Amino acid sequence: MSSTQSTGQSTGGSSGKRSSTGGSSGSSSSSSAAAAFTPRQLLKKFPLPVAAHLHAPTQPPGLDLSRPLLLYNNYTSTKVRAVSLTPSQNGILAPVGPAIVIPDAYTGWFALVSPTGQTATSYQTVAQVAESQTAFFLTRYDVPAYTKVEEGAGKTTYQRINIGGGNVLKLMGIFENHASKKTSITRKITGASSEKYAQCLNYKNEILFLPFNTPGRFYSTATKSSHNFNNVYLMTRILKIHKLPITVKLVCGFMPKVPVSFP
Repeated sequence: MSSTQSTGQSTGGSSGKRSSTGGSSGSSSSSSAAAAFTPRQLLKKFPLPVAAHLHAPTQPPGLDLSRPLLLYNNYTSTKVRAVSLTPSQNGILAPVGPAIVIPDAYTGWFALVSPTGQTATSYQTVAQVAESQTAFFLTRYDVPAYTKVEEGAGKTTYQRINIGGGNVLKLMGIFENHASKKTSITRKITGASSEKYAQCLNYKNEILFLPFNTPGRFYSTATKSSHNFNNVYLMTRILKIHKLPITVKLVCGFMPKVPVSFP
């Protein structure tokens, strides 16, 4: 859940190398056809690429276990061991529930929490994002936007789309439409006289226009030089610039299912 707070220590590379498919595998080599290996054992015994069958207690969705898998790459994964925190009666954060293991490749966004409780501020409207002049920002929820469509012969229309929660946008500037202009987004879409938009780029370098009055929850995302509590970070960035343990709050992403509630 988005309000989860966690603190943890990195287990480093103790997880070792693993195949890109994970799980336990049996070698397809004729000399070891009946043998079964863990991914670590398989890598020690056979050079990649290698074909292998995956043996799993249950059938993974979309995967046919009757067919061999081609293992062609491996990597070292750093993982963080964390625990959920909840305020006690005296206001001090106390651990609750089982430990959580978070890989450094996890794509959720975290806000740092200082010992005094300082953390990243969320913007409640697109107008507040534009006024902050932040370079990049995260949208926590789905928000509407408009994209420019060229129809030929000098005709231009604006198509309404939805930007999914979890997307990061680059703020390019402020775009204002006036009814006197024939190309006005506002006139073509709403018939109103004038309105401001935040002009942004998405990860595909597509130009998007977000109405200023759009509500939501937005966060300034960290850049390479960011080290403060005003931004949100990916786990891989936190591990590069901060020492553990550190307290963080998940603002966008999915937590693993565990038998406790996260406040």
